[in-house]
Amino acid sequence: MIDFKKVQKNTAKINRTLSRKLLYHDANHGEEVRQAMLRLLEKQKATTEEHLLLQTAALYHDVGFTVRYDDNEKEAVKIVEKELPALGYTPKQIQIISKMILTTKVPQCPKTKLEKLLCDADLDNLGRPDFFKKTDLLWKEMRNFGIRIPKKEWHIKTLDMMKSHCFFTSASKNLRQKEKKRNLHLLKIKIKKASSKP
Repeated sequence: MIDFKKVQKNTAKINRTLSRKLLYHDANHGEEVRQAMLRLLEKQKATTEEHLLLQTAALYHDVGFTVRYDDNEKEAVKIVEKELPALGYTPKQIQIISKMILTTKVPQCPKTKLEKLLCDADLDNLGRPDFFKKTDLLWKEMRNFGIRIPKKEWHIKTLDMMKSHCFFTSASKNLRQKEKKRNLHLLKIKIKKASSKP
């Protein structure tokens, strides 16, 4: 039997070891994605087992940041493969969770319903009012790890990413697409203002 409470305890313990330089992918990020997932699941049919697998993947999807910044998804899978067998997950369930985690790497390429749900929950902030706060935290986080991009160029890269991005599930489209379009519009204005400055 799956011990989800132990999953929550384990991931909380792992998250306490995250670097303080992680401003976007911080100790609260996994739980934030899980809450986004729960909102989606209010509008998307899923079995009890699928609920558990999705929430588990959400909590574990970024624990790989405890090991390294690049390709952290692969490190998260290693942690999942090490911890979950003792918590009642079958090899098949662990494989499903691992594949979900790997698809969160941008650009996202989910294939299954569960992969699509996790990817949408992971980028839920694109269609939320706190979008600009979140993207600024990510920019600062990347600077902390030596990836220095001028702010104007960062906005342009973000704009390009948002243009190419699409929510995969009907639940996310209904819940976040309208606000995402608004954020995209505001981002264009921000770039135009920055371009007009001498």
